[in-house]
Amino acid sequence: RALLNVCPETGKQAWRDLFETCEASGVRVLSEGLARSSVSGLRVRKSLLVSCQVSGQPALPDELAACSASGKVVRPDLLVTCPETGARFLPEHGVACQESGVLVVPAALGECAQTGHRVRRSLLATDDLTGRPVLVRLLERCGVTGKRTTAENLVMSSVSGKRALADQTVKCEATGRVALPGELESCVLSGKAVHPDLMVSCPETGIRMLRTLGEQCEVTGAIVAPAGLSTCDATRKRVRRSLLATDQVTGK
Repeated sequence: RALLNVCPETGKQAWRDLFETCEASGVRVLSEGLARSSVSGLRVRKSLLVSCQVSGQPALPDELAACSASGKVVRPDLLVTCPETGARFLPEHGVACQESGVLVVPAALGECAQTGHRVRRSLLATDDLTGRPVLVRLLERCGVTGKRTTAENLVMSSVSGKRALADQTVKCEATGRVALPGELESCVLSGKAVHPDLMVSCPETGIRMLRTLGEQCEVTGAIVAPAGLSTCDATRKRVRRSLLATDQVTGK
């Protein structure tokens, strides 16, 4: 009898060499009193194991994890992690982001005011004009104020191609085309703020003026400010002043 031990798991008496060591507690028990954890694979006393509340598979309590949505204690490999909150949950309790398709907990979603889609909150930002949440990819920055809003609230500059809020733009006084402040030029002759591609530099006076207000030199073809032209007494042509000289006989 001295060679017999009582198994603490089954209560049976058996020879010592029929006992195995529990890999969790270190206690030696009969092999029939052991079972394998489905998570770690350890051979442990059956009384130490609990069942996964979804699969029913046995595991040690500290090998299981709780679903943040249902509270069920389950195998960790049955859970997914919410990329927004870090919460671990069973897939059936998640909702797919309509933008990325990623599964998240319902509380991690917000609604895009532009598309009506329920998406991950990290994909949203505030429209600075309306104050509503909108997908970041749908927001553009105003080239004047730096505020972000959706495309329909912005207009494009005909000069630089930059986009800005309509009330932050100016219009060419000759054509009505939109530009950002500082992109238009002032015509010396008319005083109008106009698109730069409507302007020319007078080669005689150096002033910047609307091409339409200049006159063409009848010799060179250059567009010149009216004050930069004069009439040649010999040919009666209107030419650049720098092309003329005084006739030393007639004084003209």
